[in-house]
Amino acid sequence: GDALPLGRVTIEPNAPAGGESLPNAGNYNFEDRIRLLGYDYDRRVYAPGDSLALTLFWEALRPSPGDYEVQIRLLDAEGNVLSTQQGRPGGGARPTTEWRPDETFVDTYDVSLAPVAAGQTAVIQIALVDAGTGARLNLIGDDGRWLDDVLRLSPVRLRE
Repeated sequence: GDALPLGRVTIEPNAPAGGESLPNAGNYNFEDRIRLLGYDYDRRVYAPGDSLALTLFWEALRPSPGDYEVQIRLLDAEGNVLSTQQGRPGGGARPTTEWRPDETFVDTYDVSLAPVAAGQTAVIQIALVDAGTGARLNLIGDDGRWLDDVLRLSPVRLRE
């Protein structure tokens, strides 16, 4: 497929220790392979044309969980896709094939808010996509049911 620029990507070896609370913490389980422990935005107020730094806190749940790319979509309030970026974690430096159980990773992406107009709300949606087939991993609920193949994060509103 076509290559998409991801902008700045930062990866740190470990997420905060278990005793520290993560921002927007949750148990976002992607088919018992990878869990998103939480996510964060670099700030709460944005202006048109700004970029948002999205930090994702990941944990591997099994050895070599597969070769997955992180897909990040920017949606308008009606759910229309405004932009998409996709790539391996850490700008390719930390492919999921090398992740080990119980290892945690902090992965940061720049998401351009340029397509969003002043006063409008945008939603960031993430997914884990098989690098070979393009299939998305499904999110699994605590009861084992498949919920969806995307995770919508907290909405972002651009000031007037």
